[in-house]
Amino acid sequence: MPRLLDWPVGLGIVSEEELSGPRAIGAGSNEAVSGFVQTFSTMNGLWQFRLGLPRLWGDALRAYRGMATGLHAGANAVRVSFADVDRLSYARAGLTLTPDEEFGGITWSSGARWSNGLRWSLDMPPVPLATPAPLGATSIELRDVFAGHRLDMGARIGFGPVYFGMHVVTEVFAPGVYRIWPGLRKALTTDDFATFRPIVAMRSFGPVQLARGLNVAEGLTLTLLEIPDPTVRSNFAD
Repeated sequence: MPRLLDWPVGLGIVSEEELSGPRAIGAGSNEAVSGFVQTFSTMNGLWQFRLGLPRLWGDALRAYRGMATGLHAGANAVRVSFADVDRLSYARAGLTLTPDEEFGGITWSSGARWSNGLRWSLDMPPVPLATPAPLGATSIELRDVFAGHRLDMGARIGFGPVYFGMHVVTEVFAPGVYRIWPGLRKALTTDDFATFRPIVAMRSFGPVQLARGLNVAEGLTLTLLEIPDPTVRSNFAD
């Protein structure tokens, strides 16, 4: 059975290039006797990205080499977390933070920090769904908490607690009600929630780069293709 790998801890992504987006399949047209032409198409498609990696050496290079080899030329897949650096600001999402908290993190409620002196790092809070949504749905409704009613076109979202897929808001029908692409990879209930760090299961697409210079490996890119949630659940093991 194919394996689902974890992205190496600490291995950053310095650039991303979207190689595929909405695809129209089954496209065509019908012409009536009156001469009116009606066009039609079915939207489908998988995410495909080319990810750029930082300069690597030592521990980081070994971690990348292990993952790249473990992908086995597309036979296995890896969990990729897409952090949207262009997401809403914390203020626009309804969070009240001081500049120190926003950039330095927050402490425990007692004011204590972790044993290494660091504070909690921040991320956008998840938002529960207001109504259930079936598999393939292209619209969702979120509750009015945090960013739930504040998203705009272009926002990237995923879902949880366990969901493989990334979606982009393409239309705002009303506060909290959004059209998304692609359609949901899994049916959702009001026990599920939207997240702003989507996790996509992806396999390598084409050759995996493993070139290394005298001192470092640089300019490495990794081209990956999405594996839909149902396929991951039925065919992949950790």
